[in-house]
Amino acid sequence: MLSFCPKFPYPGIRSASLLKAKTIRRAVPSWYSSANSSEWTTVPGSSLSASGVMQSGDDIFINAWGGGIVNTTGVYSGTTFIPGTFFILFGGGHSDSSSNAVYACGPLEDETPAWYRLRDRTSSPPTNVSEDGSGNPVSRHTYQSISYVGGAKNWLFCSGGLARYSDANGIAVAHVFQFNTSDPNTNQPWTTKTAPPAAADVSAYDSSTGRIWSHPDAANEVQYYDVSADSWTRVLFKSPGWATGSACSAIDTSRGIWAIYYSTGLNFFRTNDINANDYYAPSTTGTAPTGAGSIIYDPVADVYRVWNGNGKQIFTLTAPGSSPYQGGNSWTWSSATPAGGSTPSAAATNGTFGRFAYVNNGSMRGYLLLNSATGSFYFYKP
Repeated sequence: MLSFCPKFPYPGIRSASLLKAKTIRRAVPSWYSSANSSEWTTVPGSSLSASGVMQSGDDIFINAWGGGIVNTTGVYSGTTFIPGTFFILFGGGHSDSSSNAVYACGPLEDETPAWYRLRDRTSSPPTNVSEDGSGNPVSRHTYQSISYVGGAKNWLFCSGGLARYSDANGIAVAHVFQFNTSDPNTNQPWTTKTAPPAAADVSAYDSSTGRIWSHPDAANEVQYYDVSADSWTRVLFKSPGWATGSACSAIDTSRGIWAIYYSTGLNFFRTNDINANDYYAPSTTGTAPTGAGSIIYDPVADVYRVWNGNGKQIFTLTAPGSSPYQGGNSWTWSSATPAGGSTPSAAATNGTFGRFAYVNNGSMRGYLLLNSATGSFYFYKP
């Protein structure tokens, strides 16, 4: 039986009334409107472990190299579609957890966002296989191998994955959780798409081209999935070799640059010039962040942002006014530490990945951060 936090401000909402509901959901909550710009604030009621929704042991989703995505359309909880902006959590894997449950927190437009368990863990969990005979995917360390495809599709897209339960093998299967599936705990929301060439540990969706870029583990190549064509393409790249180790990434859609941030540096790959096979460390000035962290691209400010676990501090990477590509002008690092507002909790030991995420729903814009199942979300308002 589906278990979820009993919070339905608009009971009975169905897809027929979706447009009207979306208008209601876009109202700005007071926790956001009262927050100061350039500061962090704590999102009320956003602790997973305190929600009553979490199945025992699923707090490990975060510490077991677990990522997340932001859904900007809405989700089905039972037979009720709840429109709005949600954070989605899916993880587990290896010897940490066999649970393949899917969680959602939102709508962020609410005064007190709530956690929902959209689908329970499989009672006899898939083990040492990519999926069971009913199409339920195996749990895995998600790192940043999951992406969100919005619009009419409304997908959680898994570009394969690493460290499946329990043998830690890679998963060269593209699993999709379809958020538009009514009653996802009864009806199967999981499906598969064309299999990727190899399992991935880093991915990013470029909405401007409809491509999901991902990196096969321990390989000097990248691959991209064309959403409309349901097909994959492999692209070789030049040196330096790919940097892994809790790597995270984001795409500058205006310049066609895929930035990969990792514990000891930063690399770029040009998604708009794949024939040149550029993969390089950009020239930068200023003081760069160090240590593991996560990166996002803010298209409104036209900058990359990095949170590297250092409390309130946020790093910014700004493009040069001209010649931003390899052999051109330098990018600039800067940072700011707000004097006021909330202080984010310590980063999860094994990485942040997609749990530092960009949000822009038309009325709210900022950066969402989740570091533990017991703690709250933090939101940075630029």
